[in-house]
Amino acid sequence: LRRGYRVAAIQLNVTSDPVDNLRRAARGVAVAASEGALIAALPECFVGSYGVKHFEKWAEKLGEFGGSALMSAAAKDAGIYVCGGVIEADEEAGCMFNTIAVYGPDGALAAKYRKVHLSRVMGITSESDVL
Repeated sequence: LRRGYRVAAIQLNVTSDPVDNLRRAARGVAVAASEGALIAALPECFVGSYGVKHFEKWAEKLGEFGGSALMSAAAKDAGIYVCGGVIEADEEAGCMFNTIAVYGPDGALAAKYRKVHLSRVMGITSESDVL
């Protein structure tokens, strides 16, 4: 009977270099799995620089490339759950979302959450106003 789960919070110094960020994220997931983590959590917007002016540059369709594709492959390779924040481009909705995606040990998308800001309700300008 398993009495708990090891969860790894992967710390990254996210830069404007997406190739390096993704490489270091993959290495962090592999290390977490080798140390017994069942879940590895990557930071918000770990693909590239954070900020509304960068979102269009880092936007991706979930599972096709970028951070979401990396999380899918890393989860499958390591046999663990991997979650992290990406800028999701939703062509049907015609906009972008600050999304946390969760990939399972089979590499499939297990869940996603699109971040919503209370600031929009309160009339304060935030990333919700540009996504």
